Amino acid sequence: QIAQDLARLHQSGIVWGDVKPENVLIDKAAHAWLVDFGGSSTDGWVDKHLAETVEGDLQGLRRLGEFL
Repeated sequence: QIAQDLARLHQSGIVWGDVKPENVLIDKAAHAWLVDFGGSSTDGWVDKHLAETVEGDLQGLRRLGEFL
């Protein structure tokens, strides 16, 4: 679900910008909600030169998948 939501954001021209586990909320129905858009990124999840880009979001998503 996270990858699908991120793809929809990118199709709309929106970059998440701060991919990390703390920015994925799970509700009682097991739906994922992406939060904390733009403004900064957290070191370790996305390489600095990719921060605030679609490529950075995709890198962060891969790392998030490894974490989960």
